[in-house]
Amino acid sequence: MEMISGKYSGFHIIIEKDNRGRSIHIVYREYIPVVRFNAASINERKLAAIDLVEKGLCTQKVAGKICGFHRNTVFKLLRTKRIL
Repeated sequence: MEMISGKYSGFHIIIEKDNRGRSIHIVYREYIPVVRFNAASINERKLAAIDLVEKGLCTQKVAGKICGFHRNTVFKLLRTKRIL
């Protein structure tokens, strides 16, 4: 899925490059950074989606859109974390 950059559902997403040229996404909610992840690393994206939902900042659907996953994938990630 394609990742959203800009503003989405009350979140501001800023994409910046680090020293190594990697694309880092920083997600802000009311001017406070809540999540930061490397767009090329699927594990960082998974952890970011889990953090957004568990902190109660958004729904599974919105977290999936921000991190580039389907809402069902976010549900499965949360279920796996609860089991383990």
